[in-house]
Amino acid sequence: MSEFDDPLWRQAYVQERPFTSQTPIVGNLLVWLRTRWLNMAARWYVRPLIQQQNQLNRQFLAHMQALDGWLITQDRDQAILQRETAVLTTQLVSLRQQMEAAAQRLAQLEQLL
Repeated sequence: MSEFDDPLWRQAYVQERPFTSQTPIVGNLLVWLRTRWLNMAARWYVRPLIQQQNQLNRQFLAHMQALDGWLITQDRDQAILQRETAVLTTQLVSLRQQMEAAAQRLAQLEQLL
């Protein structure tokens, strides 16, 4: 899945939103004035902050994806280890039973001697 297909990646991108107005007749003038004011007063300050935040968001999500992959690998490895532990436990139980049977036969042989 590419980052453009992932809704989390799409939400991580911060962008400027244009001004809108629902005011009849003078709405377009208000939008034009607000846009001009923003261009003079704050855009030079806001754009670098937006770029910095977008970079941080991308790095954070990339790190989270890497961590997610690592956790999936750990989960798979843990499942393998649990299966191997179950097999070893079964083998250990069988060996104990064989040892007990051998000990009983040895005791019987010692009694015969």
